[in-house]
Amino acid sequence: LASGRVGSALNNLVSPTVANSLSTPAAMWVGLVVNIAASSASLAVGLLERRGAKKLQERDETRAMLTALLLDDEISEIGEEDERNRLAQDANGQISGLPESRGTGEETGVHI
Repeated sequence: LASGRVGSALNNLVSPTVANSLSTPAAMWVGLVVNIAASSASLAVGLLERRGAKKLQERDETRAMLTALLLDDEISEIGEEDERNRLAQDANGQISGLPESRGTGEETGVHI
């Protein structure tokens, strides 16, 4: 919109000068060319804006995906740490969910 306005203002400055030095039809043609150039610039700005918005959206989606993956890794690292702690307790003879054996272990073959 702004570049279209610039083209219109430029046309208002250039057309009288061309009309006085050449002719009125020449001023009309110059005005047409200036307005076409301004309209083309407006379309180019619109296309660039659309392309930039698409890249920003892709970047935001990528950032959200990476953040989610990083958070998942942190959660699984916490889960892995819990699993390591449980395994360490199991190795110390504190097997979770099983009653502690009071015997020597000879009857089962397991020594604690």
